[in-house]
Amino acid sequence: MKHTYYIIALMLSLFLSSCATEKKESEPDVKAPRFSGYYTLTSVAENPITKQGITFNIENQKRRITGFSGCNSYNAAFTLTKDKLDITDPLSTKKACPAEAMDLEKKIFQNLLKVNRYTLKNGTLTLYNKDQVLFKATSTAI
Repeated sequence: MKHTYYIIALMLSLFLSSCATEKKESEPDVKAPRFSGYYTLTSVAENPITKQGITFNIENQKRRITGFSGCNSYNAAFTLTKDKLDITDPLSTKKACPAEAMDLEKKIFQNLLKVNRYTLKNGTLTLYNKDQVLFKATSTAI
């Protein structure tokens, strides 16, 4: 009989704790970034990118940035508080490429870690570290 009470108490506590943490469907996601979407990189640290296809794919609900760095595919998590943006260390595939592509990829990954804010104006996403421009990218349709 004691075991039955313990099992009931455990099940009840699990049920109540799961109900308390459930997000209401009607709550808006106030932290949702306005810049969700697909972007093609146009500059790194104000140096124009001549290689095509370097991308940022920003997934709002998953809080992920994925893309192609010119050599490898990558992904990173991000957090957003108002207009403050923090990006985690990106994970990438490990394909070997020519030195120029590898150098650009290294610069992209290093700069992603420095990002702390963004602006989005007329389809141009600019990622900054304070007032220093780290990236510019234009909105791209898939």
